[in-house]
Amino acid sequence: MTTTDYKSSLAVQATPEVIYSALTTGIAAWWSEDYSGAAAKVNDEFTVKFQGKNLIHMRVTELVPNKKVTWTCVNFFIDVDAPIHDKSEWIGTKVYWEIGPSKLDMLHEGLTQEFECYSFCSAGWDQFLGSLKDLLNGGSGSPYKA
Repeated sequence: MTTTDYKSSLAVQATPEVIYSALTTGIAAWWSEDYSGAAAKVNDEFTVKFQGKNLIHMRVTELVPNKKVTWTCVNFFIDVDAPIHDKSEWIGTKVYWEIGPSKLDMLHEGLTQEFECYSFCSAGWDQFLGSLKDLLNGGSGSPYKA
């Protein structure tokens, strides 16, 4: 069986500078208003929370201004109405953002269909990438409201 990582590509009406800003200083505008930390420099760490108990804690591991952003998951906890026994599956996975003119490619390396949370987590990415696309297309994002 071939393992496929979660990936998505967004066509957007934004410059690479605006896209880069959304991924480094604008995370609360599209992912979760329950955001703490920083993501503007390599080794910065940030946390997004949902429903007060679910959390994703990322470390920025690579930045190429207006071209690439990479995060590594250093802590993760999920507690949802789904049969998920390993509530820390994301730890060690990486999220790669490749920025191009009017385009943003995202790869969540390690988030595969073998993960118990794959259905739930891929649906979450779909939702929040839609929020990011709305923000980048000149509207406003729809982050999780704390």
